[in-house]
Amino acid sequence: MIKKDSIERFATLRKELFSIMSKELHLHTNPKSYEGKFRVGFPNFFEEYDSNNYKRWYIELDLHMLYPFGKTHIWYGNSFEEALHKAENEIRNWIPASKEIS
Repeated sequence: MIKKDSIERFATLRKELFSIMSKELHLHTNPKSYEGKFRVGFPNFFEEYDSNNYKRWYIELDLHMLYPFGKTHIWYGNSFEEALHKAENEIRNWIPASKEIS
């Protein structure tokens, strides 16, 4: 399942993203009501019991303001931690260096 430190990392990532979004909001004349909406997907029934141990976790984010290629992005992993690691790396790369949270 999901480890406690991973939940804390996810909460920190969300907080950092929302902080940047609040600073960027004035630049966007038509922000969408779903900006910053995260979804976490757990393995489905068949993936959970698949003998090859493939577990498809995902983290999905709706975001127009900072995401450079559209509104939605999905990070997959064989664990929540793997999907989170991918999301953390990519989201933090979207944030310009001058706006990074220390």
